Amino acid sequence: MTRENAEPLLSALIVAADAGKRRTLVDLVAGRGARAREAENGTRAWELLGAEPFDLVVAIGEVSSGDGKSFVAAVRELDETTAVVAVVDSAERGREALSEGAYDVFTRPLDRDRFLVVIGRIHEAIALRARCGVLEQMLNGGTRLGGLFTCDPHMIHVVDGVRRWARYRAPILIVGEPGTEHEEVARALHDLGRPDGPFVASSAALTVAELRAKHAEAAGGTVFIDDVAGLAADVGTALSVLLEEGTAESARPRFVVSYPYADPPTIEPADPRSQLYRHLTENLLRLPPLRERRGDAVLVARELVAGIGRDRGRELAIGRAVEDALRAYTWPGNLDELKTVVAIAATAANGPTVELYDLPAPIASLAGAVPEPPTRRLRDLEIQHLRQVIEETGGNKSRAARILGLTRWALQRKLRKHGITLEGSARDEPDSEDS
Repeated sequence: MTRENAEPLLSALIVAADAGKRRTLVDLVAGRGARAREAENGTRAWELLGAEPFDLVVAIGEVSSGDGKSFVAAVRELDETTAVVAVVDSAERGREALSEGAYDVFTRPLDRDRFLVVIGRIHEAIALRARCGVLEQMLNGGTRLGGLFTCDPHMIHVVDGVRRWARYRAPILIVGEPGTEHEEVARALHDLGRPDGPFVASSAALTVAELRAKHAEAAGGTVFIDDVAGLAADVGTALSVLLEEGTAESARPRFVVSYPYADPPTIEPADPRSQLYRHLTENLLRLPPLRERRGDAVLVARELVAGIGRDRGRELAIGRAVEDALRAYTWPGNLDELKTVVAIAATAANGPTVELYDLPAPIASLAGAVPEPPTRRLRDLEIQHLRQVIEETGGNKSRAARILGLTRWALQRKLRKHGITLEGSARDEPDSEDS
């Protein structure tokens, strides 16, 4: 079972020295649709607990935390949302486990029926906690994480998932249509979890040697690979080997990769990337397209326009008719398209408000009953905006990237994509503000 950002799904870790007892509980938990992992001792348990979050940890008998604390207390300290169930030999030890923070205790032999009831209650509590958290954030006007800003419940689940997953080491697969801010989510994971390490981003156009070089460069940080589907077969195999080496060492970089489609990859045995996909699809974040994020197009547009106004020393807002048009448009290019359209409209605005006539005609027409005319390609709008910003900054890539809300790497990728070269006064070095 994959951990997606829609309805919370139960994941469990079963810790016991006896393989038969572990297997029995794994089967019970898996029978309720949960994903279960096994650990034969405390060392293996802590390796797994440091790699990924678990909703439930079941400890059979005495398990060492490795730091002198009780296992139950150590797990709760690591992640207070993790429910710990202890299977003990005596009522006295059961009382101790409860005082240390255990959700429930069982004495041997295990009462299977009551165990399944407890699992159900934990699952219900997780779902209720998630829904309450989303509702609270919606009532507060949305949530923000780095460059991500949303008031949509599905996207709030994503942000909450990023916050929880950031502290762990397991690789993450980000799934979503092009333009849904894969790199922004990857940077948020990095900034929350590994801010002292390097963030190394790359396209899928890698050789095996380049992949290994980036792996070494990102020690203690994050490697982000854009579009895992585009990796060459030998590079995909090399990446799979790196993932199989494990995440126990904190110096190893974390891999975050994107898959630019609405659904995760289908694992086909004949596909040379099938083993890689098995590694990645265990832990995924699914990014909803902008058309499914209720109210976010207007919310993000307001933020962008206000920011553009501040950068240019004036107040700038969007008119109500513009908001109506933004709500009505389906945004096939998602947030990338929204950012381009808003930037062009804000540049065209003469007064303190972006008006309907500042928008591209296909979008402006949606504010009324006028049929939608033939669309102008997003590529043309983006090229126009890139050229204008580059001209305004005298070709300074650092300043242009900041105005566009991009990293230098992302700007260079867009320039190459559209065949735009910097000539004459073009400069690669940072401007004075970056020095």
